Amino acid sequence: MNPRICSVAVVLAFACKRNVPVEGGSRYRFDWSPPCTVPAVEMRAGDAGPTIEVAYQVHLDRSGNGLVVYRDASTAKTIGGAPVMGTRSAAEQRSIAGLIELPRFEVATTGEFRAMGDYEPYAALMVQVFVDDKGEGARTYAQQSMASPEMRAMADEQLRAMWQAWVQAWIGWPVAAGTRRERDGVVLEHLGTRDGRAHLKYTESREGSTPITMEVETDVATLRPMWARREDRFGKREVRFDWTHAVGCKK
Repeated sequence: MNPRICSVAVVLAFACKRNVPVEGGSRYRFDWSPPCTVPAVEMRAGDAGPTIEVAYQVHLDRSGNGLVVYRDASTAKTIGGAPVMGTRSAAEQRSIAGLIELPRFEVATTGEFRAMGDYEPYAALMVQVFVDDKGEGARTYAQQSMASPEMRAMADEQLRAMWQAWVQAWIGWPVAAGTRRERDGVVLEHLGTRDGRAHLKYTESREGSTPITMEVETDVATLRPMWARREDRFGKREVRFDWTHAVGCKK
């Protein structure tokens, strides 16, 4: 199993192999009550280039026997206030296009990531943005690149990483408040609970892999995050959710 996407198995292993109950029993269960739309602001920073702030709406809708998650980017700017799209150079726009758009994806009603959705519309948009006016040869090359298994796998990995930090790493959380547990290169820390929200941290360090750090403040009854952070090979990302202005979600 890919260690980047198996945090639920890791959490359950802590609970089962050490013969300890899941903290809080029925708590730490996914419940966003679809249809649900919540505003969010994401800060992203890579190894090079500016930190980007992107505002978008996160949508959760029912689909078959599961749920579909997608986001609509509305605004993006570099830290310092300059709008990203429209006023910046073509090179800068291309460099951040992938931070703004991502394919839809499906999750189980219990919150586990299932699969990336339709990849082709996303790939076509990336070709349009990256190619710009460089000619037919560049367009053909870009189309071939976006259609490659490597690019498809990268998009899938980014989606899984995003959802892992928001929800999946915290399902069935087994660590009591004020304690930490460590096993097989993974450290789980419960940094405290206030007003029904838990501050949790997940750190993964395995030989030959880029370390992963995730941190969240989330509602213990529904796993609706107030904020979530993740640092991995894609860089640093922090998302803040505005549940006071959410639409639907059985408010």
